[in-house]
Amino acid sequence: MEKTQVKGLEKVIITKEAKALLPVINMKDLRPHFRGFLIKGDEILATDSKILARMSLNAELPKEDVPTNVKTGADTERVWISFETLKKALANIPKKTSLPAIQNNVFVNKSNGEMTLQVLDEGLNAVSLQDRSNNEVMADDFPQTDKILNPEEKDVIRQTIRISAETLTKLADMVKALGKDTKITLRIADHKKPVFFKIEDRNVVKADGAFMLLKPEEEK
Repeated sequence: MEKTQVKGLEKVIITKEAKALLPVINMKDLRPHFRGFLIKGDEILATDSKILARMSLNAELPKEDVPTNVKTGADTERVWISFETLKKALANIPKKTSLPAIQNNVFVNKSNGEMTLQVLDEGLNAVSLQDRSNNEVMADDFPQTDKILNPEEKDVIRQTIRISAETLTKLADMVKALGKDTKITLRIADHKKPVFFKIEDRNVVKADGAFMLLKPEEEK
């Protein structure tokens, strides 16, 4: 019986901005597939089963412009990378680059069960890291995210709000300072009215207050 051929991925190039996904991973989770990232299509995903986040891969760099001393691509359509390996690869991206469009990336290559992550140092030399995890099993175990991120919601009405990164950071810093067991409650009306927040620890209010939302983006 003839086997069905898997299409795979022509290139897998992770931008250095993917470091923003590192805090999503919970390394204390006993489920190993949650201690890493999934790549599928043109995106990289991270989840701790409570938060699911994704970012786009580098689609701007053509395959023919990839330096000859690195390899990129995958022989499967779903690629799992461990937290430790991607973190090390991102840390190896040089701070000073002569060719940022090329050097500010992690090049991933997966073939015949072996996976290598490569970055280019200041002298454009390839620095290689191998991920020896059982990544094909991890990729299969990673949650199916399409229905979560692209749901069919014919009868669901959602309110869109915009919060500045500065405001979110300040709220996060307050929660962090008050303890890991704290929870935050938000009471939202619309962007013209303040959002009231309350930070509690075991039903005891530790702090409360209000902040303003940003104006909604105008529809194009």
